[in-house]
Amino acid sequence: MVHYNIPPRLRFEKPEVHNDPCQHAFILVGHQRIYGVHMTQYHCEKHKYQLILHIDLPKEAREEYLRQRELYPDDTFILCNRIEDKCSIPSLGGGLKKSFTGAIYRGFRPPPDPEPENWFPWNDQETLPVINKIKVKIERIVLWRPFTHQEPAPDTASYFMWGPEEAGPDGKAEAHMTNLQTAELLTGPHEPPLYGLDQDHVMSLDHAPEWASGEMLNAGIVVSAPSIRRRDPETGHTMLLPKPPFDKGGTFQVMYRGIQPPRHVKAGPTFLWASVVCNSPALVPVTPNMAMIISSMPEKYWL
Repeated sequence: MVHYNIPPRLRFEKPEVHNDPCQHAFILVGHQRIYGVHMTQYHCEKHKYQLILHIDLPKEAREEYLRQRELYPDDTFILCNRIEDKCSIPSLGGGLKKSFTGAIYRGFRPPPDPEPENWFPWNDQETLPVINKIKVKIERIVLWRPFTHQEPAPDTASYFMWGPEEAGPDGKAEAHMTNLQTAELLTGPHEPPLYGLDQDHVMSLDHAPEWASGEMLNAGIVVSAPSIRRRDPETGHTMLLPKPPFDKGGTFQVMYRGIQPPRHVKAGPTFLWASVVCNSPALVPVTPNMAMIISSMPEKYWL
């Protein structure tokens, strides 16, 4: 038998599998409890994660956010960690980092032309926040889901549904949904890697469904949306939709764990419907129905 002297650990300057700290964007949902939903990118190691955080804000910041949310119920509010407090998604999802300094922005400003490489729209040189330099405390990890590139897109879409277990002071229980995305590797071993196709969809429901208990929604449940086809039934190719499939106020069917019977939910606002951000950039100019639907940032916040 031949024995090899293998060092206990190869001495890389950094481990091969790691995440560099950077800035991240979270779509905010909720009144009674506030949640941040991480914006994804399948082609970028730092953003290849679905992560939902239950967060707590300082009293004055929370009151101002809720005031703005009441004024602009359909607008997208984005929480970002500030550049002086960079962090990795694994540090948040793994509970190593329990708070960060952040800022909250309202809407999305279009990029300059030409768009700089690695342009980040919510920064001190481009935009003004509605709430700045606040300590964001992470109360709980609601969803931690790293992408795996060998997982193919399903025939129909699946969603993660969650919300607080109890009703608010108005007697109305809240719930939210985000699609369970896939980041399929589309290319072969001798080609530059391309990842997709899928969309990042973040929405609220009009109210929590009566058929799901508060205990289950607090933990989060998985439902399928049979009306949203992910693959062409004839060719098997992955498809993208040009716009969100659920109109605010409309009722649609889901199936708990993907099985019968169909159950009804009522849609609230969609805060993010994006495919141009999450998919590999080389796919954007050649793929039909690429879209970025997010509320516009008022120009008073532009610098």
